[in-house]
Amino acid sequence: MEKKYIAGMDIRGGRNDDFYCSLLEYYPGGQRIFLKSLLQLKDENSSRDTFIKDWADKYELSDIVVDCPLVSPVCTTCALECPGEKKCPEVTIVEVRKKINILLHEDQKKIVNHPKEYERNRNVSDEIEPARDILRKSSKEHMLSRSFKKRLKKDILPYWNRPLDFWIWCNYYDALLEIFKTSYDSFGHSSMMLVYRVDYLKRHFPRNFNLFESDVDMVLIELLRAKIVTRNDLNELNIMGSAGLARLNILKSLEEKLNLFIYDHEKEILVKKPKAFESLLLALAGYRFHLGKTVEMPWWTRPGEVNFILPVF
Repeated sequence: MEKKYIAGMDIRGGRNDDFYCSLLEYYPGGQRIFLKSLLQLKDENSSRDTFIKDWADKYELSDIVVDCPLVSPVCTTCALECPGEKKCPEVTIVEVRKKINILLHEDQKKIVNHPKEYERNRNVSDEIEPARDILRKSSKEHMLSRSFKKRLKKDILPYWNRPLDFWIWCNYYDALLEIFKTSYDSFGHSSMMLVYRVDYLKRHFPRNFNLFESDVDMVLIELLRAKIVTRNDLNELNIMGSAGLARLNILKSLEEKLNLFIYDHEKEILVKKPKAFESLLLALAGYRFHLGKTVEMPWWTRPGEVNFILPVF
């Protein structure tokens, strides 16, 4: 049986930052995954782009998952005479704004029709309950959190956000904010320099080479949803003094529950180096994609163009 490979590459950060690539090996239909290679690319290596290509050629690699956008905002490629961002006629932006208005209108109806019940529910929602399951509902389900409503009222910006951003807000906004103290904006997370860098890297790969995008925090949320990792592990990732131990605990869970094999030397690097650890999570997202275990995206996110994948475990 022919073995397969999938890689994850963490390239976020500044121009001079090192980045890591993780390569997973598996057999179709098999139950075991192996961390075959963990590659660190240092800034002082002036030929590191060629090094990635040589590494990909060595393993006949055709798919890499990265952690930055692969496409620019719609404004970048729009050839229309611009009527202003508030009147943007691009079909996916129009669709997203229609959905935003529906969510806000439904919320306002609840305020008007059942004000006392709404206030009671709001007070309960605002209470801090560490034991509460943050994944019990998606952000778009009523009642809407204060922070999510505030984000919706800011609207989507066609020169800054992708329609994908709205889908992520609807499904992950509250969880990202509560667990990781962050929110998601395509080009708030990533500079255009990274997008240009990915475009540059594409030219070094064969024509049939596939690049995918994923998000480390959302991969961790899906691992939490599947009860592969614990909420405490994710909380500890945010604390400098305990993040290494949290990464070790997560790696042990991945070994046990996903049948992932990691050599001790690579495990030590994954524990010490956050970007190495994140590259492994991106590779796991790609592995689940190969198995057909990913979240299906709606048409208005342009799934075939953005190539954004979220694994289901």
